[in-house]
Amino acid sequence: MKDEIKAVSKENIRDFNIEILDKYSNDYEILKNKVFFNLNGFSLEGYINDKSLGDNIIEYINDEYHINNFNLSNKNVLDIGANMGTFSIKCLSIGANLYSFEPNRRIFKLLKRNINKNQFNEKSVLSNRGFWISNKWKIVFFKKYGSGAASIVDNNLSFINKLLNRSMAIFKLENLNKYIEDSSIKFELIKLDIEGAEYKIIENFKNIDINLLPNHLVLEYHNGIQNLERNLKLLRYETKVISRENLQGLILAKKVNI
Repeated sequence: MKDEIKAVSKENIRDFNIEILDKYSNDYEILKNKVFFNLNGFSLEGYINDKSLGDNIIEYINDEYHINNFNLSNKNVLDIGANMGTFSIKCLSIGANLYSFEPNRRIFKLLKRNINKNQFNEKSVLSNRGFWISNKWKIVFFKKYGSGAASIVDNNLSFINKLLNRSMAIFKLENLNKYIEDSSIKFELIKLDIEGAEYKIIENFKNIDINLLPNHLVLEYHNGIQNLERNLKLLRYETKVISRENLQGLILAKKVNI
């Protein structure tokens, strides 16, 4: 039976991560706040008190993004919201050329180390940036025990509340449409895990030449489907929705004309 990504209290984060490591890694070592571990033959590191660690391992083991169903050999993949790099490494392991973007500087350093120690440097382009519908710098607040929940979309918390209860980072954001247009790279697959920004990103794809869009999209949604399916169908994608709890889930989208 598959493990599920679920809400875990702050006090139980470490125990949750250790439980996942015990189940899926036959070799790990915890040194202060870091953990060094083996996952399916790959040498990785993460932060033991960050819930993203366990979530990323579960996503990798369960093949949540259905990577094994794609032919990615020598194909270009854009990983937006790469976090510690488990999705990128899974794609690289089956021959993809990876363009990985992670705007959180602390997590980006982790991503870079994980890619380097597994000798995927030559097949990877890594960038400490995020994507949005315009170029901008953005102050982002996120849960201190969940780096993967850093969202560039404003929530309803007051600024004082954010300062007192959340971690803060400044993200450099780039216009995704312009990046796709200017890069001259034909992407087979784009993965979006951008904590609520997916709605605006997908909507803004209407302003780009549809032929430049990838053959496949895999994206996490974080506040219900809203207009995602409708906008994707307008872009000539057929979709499959995989629902999770708390209005969250995954959409697999494939161009109907390929």
